[in-house]
Amino acid sequence: MSDRLLFSERLYKMLLNLYPKKFRAAYGRQMRLTFRDACRVAYQRNGVGGLLALWLPTLLDLFKSAFQERARQGELTMSKERLMDLAGPRTIIIGLLWVLASIGEFVLLVGLGSLDSFWDVFWFFPVLLSFILMIPAFLLTRLRYQETAGGFGRLGLTLSVVGCVGMCIFLLLGVLGAFGVEQDTWPNYVIAACFLTPMIGHILFGIDALRNKLLPRWNVMPILVGLPSILLIVPDRLINGSMPHQFELTLITTFLRFALTGVCWVLLGIALMDQRQEPQPTASALS
Repeated sequence: MSDRLLFSERLYKMLLNLYPKKFRAAYGRQMRLTFRDACRVAYQRNGVGGLLALWLPTLLDLFKSAFQERARQGELTMSKERLMDLAGPRTIIIGLLWVLASIGEFVLLVGLGSLDSFWDVFWFFPVLLSFILMIPAFLLTRLRYQETAGGFGRLGLTLSVVGCVGMCIFLLLGVLGAFGVEQDTWPNYVIAACFLTPMIGHILFGIDALRNKLLPRWNVMPILVGLPSILLIVPDRLINGSMPHQFELTLITTFLRFALTGVCWVLLGIALMDQRQEPQPTASALS
């Protein structure tokens, strides 16, 4: 229990560096103590699930308020439009990281490497880094389309951010062994839910893009981002311990998921960058 709470407090203390130095000097200690007490209460009531439930809104609020505080103190000189333009390049980097993860799966599939030697370099760290980058990328995408997107689009991008925050927290807690005995299966379901939430969110955003023409010539791309992970659930469920070549089948579905989604991320990032040259629909045009 103490290790998990200590990790949460240290991670929160590290994230407080997102705030300006003067703000941290004035309020940092009190914020850290308040968060520590909240972690203790959440853990005593609901265990690790309580910590996750506390971290989700905390992390979302921290990113938002830290950005606003730096802007208020004049530390962010970049214009809002220029800041939103960063969503495209970040999305391209996310796609490249997923392609890298698919290469790791392919290397394992054809027997050119072992699981131990390729796990960290070609899968875990690229995937974890991609989910960390997704948080600002999706926030910036939502900021770009908050006036032109409909309810489906805004909801989809919000779900995408929430899923990424949950995935980052859960992977970090998992690395530190915060989930108890290995026989517990509930962490796998939580990870699957966090993994699929951004995909479902992008399908919703894609539906809205098709309806409101948010991405000229690229409106279907957000849907294509989410479809591989959704469609490959079926073959994943068909793979069970009694099937022969279970490990190879798992590698194939994982390879296809990351390869196809990674390519679609890259194309979506290009689409977001193309938006700088395309006239965006106005609220009056959509009504």
